[in-house]
Amino acid sequence: MRLFITGFGPFPGVKDNPSARLVRHIAMLDQKTGFLEHVICHTHILPTEWGRAGDELAQQFAAFKPDMALHFGYSPQARGLVLERLAHNRRCGSPDAKGRRLACTEIEPGAPARLETFFDLNKLINSPPPANCDFQLSDDAGTYLCNEIYFRSLRLSKTALFVHIPALQADDEILPSNHGYSLKIGTVASAVQILSTACLQQLKQRARGDVT
Repeated sequence: MRLFITGFGPFPGVKDNPSARLVRHIAMLDQKTGFLEHVICHTHILPTEWGRAGDELAQQFAAFKPDMALHFGYSPQARGLVLERLAHNRRCGSPDAKGRRLACTEIEPGAPARLETFFDLNKLINSPPPANCDFQLSDDAGTYLCNEIYFRSLRLSKTALFVHIPALQADDEILPSNHGYSLKIGTVASAVQILSTACLQQLKQRARGDVT
């Protein structure tokens, strides 16, 4: 199995994107001990830029040819790992990392209004996560680049999943009580291992004809 994992670089108001920190941490684990058994992982940090992010996504898909894509983005509202069921054919004008703002428009004119992941998220959230790290469901990935990348990824392959994550802290880091909500990066990485394993199991079941 070939697993493609992405995060995003900085964008206005977020200089150190937690999704990039997580993906770099996963890459480090994969290099040291292998992140998932019998799985080839390929990681990439996408620029938080309209146009360029989609171009890099398509290039990475073409080069790596993944069986599954797992995309991460930061949301200050996330309280755990938020699994996005749908991507919507819409984007709206928050400025990107270069300050570029787009008018509200379709991502791909003439394409479906929304796309749904292949994965059965109701089953995925039953996979027991690590302590203090819940799996949650969402049907709205927003209108920023998180949603756009998810939509473009699902146009390439329905075996893609987007996950919003909260702020992260180092495993040995002690933060003041007024810091706000965050999770330890090791805890989130363990949750991603559980989630990825469950997703790959669904792919194997499909290959055996156990699911449609």
